Amino acid sequence: MKSSPPTYPLPPLRVLVVDDEPDARTTLRVLLQIWGHLVCEAAQAREALELAASFKPDVALIDVVMPGMDGLELAAKLRALPGLERMAVVALTGHSDSDKIQRAYQTGARHYLVKPVDPVLLRGLLGSIRYGNGA
Repeated sequence: MKSSPPTYPLPPLRVLVVDDEPDARTTLRVLLQIWGHLVCEAAQAREALELAASFKPDVALIDVVMPGMDGLELAAKLRALPGLERMAVVALTGHSDSDKIQRAYQTGARHYLVKPVDPVLLRGLLGSIRYGNGA
């Protein structure tokens, strides 16, 4: 009988999810909570800035294309807040064009995932962030 390797839960991360699409935001929140992470969510940049100041996320999953302030501008503003300079930023978008990816990296994002997010990739990424290899 073949057995699968044991899986170990990740130590919880504080994760801020920012996406103007309610279904995408909810899906990420539920998945992250199932994995044991503490999650705070926002539908727009201004709300995310207010929440982040008190929530102090370890990781921000930010949709790049949002009305008003885009996700990359938001990422820069979040990392400028006291205590969030080392927060890992993961840019999320439904578009995988190289200009957007390059801009994401130039504005401080360390990771870029195309939506819908692959849960296996996300879990691995969070593991690398948690253990200091992906911040």
